[in-house]
Amino acid sequence: MSRQPTRLIPTRATWCCVALTALAGALPTHSAAHTAPPSERRLRAMSQKIARLEQQLTSLQAQLRQLRSQDGRAAPGGPERPASPASTPAVPSALSLSGDARLRYEYTGDGDRHRNRGVLRARLAAEYRLDDRIDIGARLTTGDAGDPNSSDITLGNFVDDLEVSLDRAYARYRGSRGTALGGKFANPFTTRELVWDGDVNPQGVAASMALLRSQRARLQATALLSPIDEQIDADDSTLRGAQLELTLQPHHDWTLALASAYYDYEIGSLAAADRGDIRDNRLTADSSAYLSDFNLWDSVASAEYRGLGEHLPVRISLDYVTNLGAFDSQDSGYQLDFSLGDSQHAGDWRAGYTYARNDIDAVLAAFSQDNITYSSNYRMHGLTLEYLPVEDVVLNLTAFHYTRNRFQPGYGDDWGSWITRLRMNVSFRF
Repeated sequence: MSRQPTRLIPTRATWCCVALTALAGALPTHSAAHTAPPSERRLRAMSQKIARLEQQLTSLQAQLRQLRSQDGRAAPGGPERPASPASTPAVPSALSLSGDARLRYEYTGDGDRHRNRGVLRARLAAEYRLDDRIDIGARLTTGDAGDPNSSDITLGNFVDDLEVSLDRAYARYRGSRGTALGGKFANPFTTRELVWDGDVNPQGVAASMALLRSQRARLQATALLSPIDEQIDADDSTLRGAQLELTLQPHHDWTLALASAYYDYEIGSLAAADRGDIRDNRLTADSSAYLSDFNLWDSVASAEYRGLGEHLPVRISLDYVTNLGAFDSQDSGYQLDFSLGDSQHAGDWRAGYTYARNDIDAVLAAFSQDNITYSSNYRMHGLTLEYLPVEDVVLNLTAFHYTRNRFQPGYGDDWGSWITRLRMNVSFRF
C-alpha cells in the first residue's frame, strides 16, 4: 500500500501570523525598548514569537522533503523523480559483502626431507536479502575446484594465474523456529576437523529446527540430504545426516554443549573419484569400492568458561567418532581441543592445543581434515598462537607434530617417522 504525499496547507492562523509580521515590519521602531508604547511592545513580542514559529515550520518542511526523497517521491512543489541509489538505504542494507585473504609460509619436514612453500587464499562472499525470510548467497574462493578440502594456492608454477571457483551458491529460508537451505552451503552441523574439514561445503538440502528454546537451554535438530556423486550408468553416492545439539547455560560464566550426529554414506561407485577423494581409506583389491562402509556416529562435547573476563574465555571440547560400518576394528577416533583467549577484536590473543588420534576407516577421508599429510590413521599434536595487532588482522603461528597411528601394508617410508609442519599466517578479514 503506497503512502500519499503529505501536503502542508496554510491555516487561517498562519495567514494571520504572516499579516501581523508584515504590519510589525511597517511600524516605526525606537532605539530603547522602554520608550515604546505598551501596545508596540506587545506587537514586537508577538512578531518575535511568529518568527520563531516560522523557523520551526521551515525546519519541518526540510525534514519532510528529506523523507520524501528517501522514499523516491518528489519534494513539495517539484516533479516526481526516482530515488538515487545514494538516497535509498534499503538497497545497500539488503546486500552484505564479506571476505578474507591469507598469506602463509609453511615448512614440512621429518629430518631427512623438507619442503618450504608459500600459500595464498582469498575468499569473497555476498548475500542478498530478498525479504525478511529469504536470502540468496554465493562465495568465490581460490583453490582447486576439484578439491573440496582446501582453498589454498601454492605459489609457484612459473607464476601461473590463480584458479578461482564458486564454493557456495545457495538459497535460505528463515522461519520462526528454524531455517532451510538448498544448493551448496556452509556445513550446517556442529563439527571438528576430525570428521569435517573446515573448507568442505556440503551440497543438497538441509534444515534446522529449534525443538526447545529457553533462557538457559536450547535443543536443536539438523538434517542434511547431500548428493555426493551422480552417475548415469552406475549407482549414485549420497549422504544422509542428522544431528541433535543441546546447549545449556547453568551459570552466566558457563556454557555447555553436546552435539551427537549420525552420517550414513552410501557410496555406489568410485568411478568419478580421484586420488584426493579416496585419500587414506582402504579399497577393495580391484580399487572399485571402499573396503568398509561408512556409517559414522559422531559426538562433540564442549564447555566454555568466561569467568576470567569477556576477552579471555577458556574452551575445551572432545570429538569422538566411531564407524559402525567398518570392515574391522580400525573404526574409531577422537580429537581433544583446548584454548585460552579469543581472536575477535584488536588486542585479543588466543593459545590452543590439539591432540587427535584415529584409525584408518574411522572417518571418510574424502571430507576429513587436510592440515597434515594424513587424513586418517594418524596421531597428532597441534599448537596454535594467535594475536590481533589491529582490528581484523590476525597473526597466527601453528605447529603440527604427527605420525601414523598403526602399521598398514603399503605405507613404505611413511611408517614410524614423526613429521613436523610449521605454519605462519597473516590473515585479513572484512
